[in-house]
Amino acid sequence: MTDNELLKAISDIIQTQMQPLKNDVQEVHADVQSSRADMRKIQEEVKSFNTDLQVFKAELQSFKTELQNFKAELQNFKSELKVVKEDVHNLKENVQKLDQRMTILEMMVENVTNKNIQRVAEGHLDLNRKLDEALRLDAEREMIALRINVLEGDVKMLKEKIGMKDLTA
Repeated sequence: MTDNELLKAISDIIQTQMQPLKNDVQEVHADVQSSRADMRKIQEEVKSFNTDLQVFKAELQSFKTELQNFKAELQNFKSELKVVKEDVHNLKENVQKLDQRMTILEMMVENVTNKNIQRVAEGHLDLNRKLDEALRLDAEREMIALRINVLEGDVKMLKEKIGMKDLTA
């Protein structure tokens, strides 16, 4: 075999041996192309994720600010509630003092004023009885005066009927 024939035979063997390698390389190349496309998709998703993450971070920061504001308002509310509790405590003390004063006043009314009113009322009853007696006597005098007037009128009429002149006149 000549060198050309030998080269040709080697070339044919290499080509037959290389064909599966070419096919494998083409498959690898297709896989690489597919992987590149997948990598682009992943890169786009990562970019989208980064954007979403930035939005989430901004919302989280806003939430933190709102939470801090809420905490401050809660502190203010606690302070105001403490003041209200103190006021309620003072009101309770004042109500207790008023209850004590009211009890003292009730006892004074019951023990002192009511007894004094009873004494005054008893005195008035005596005065009322005396007034009733005086009025009754006065009424009796009036009745007697009326009867005397009637009787005097009757006596004058009788005297006139019998012809007697009035000696008192």
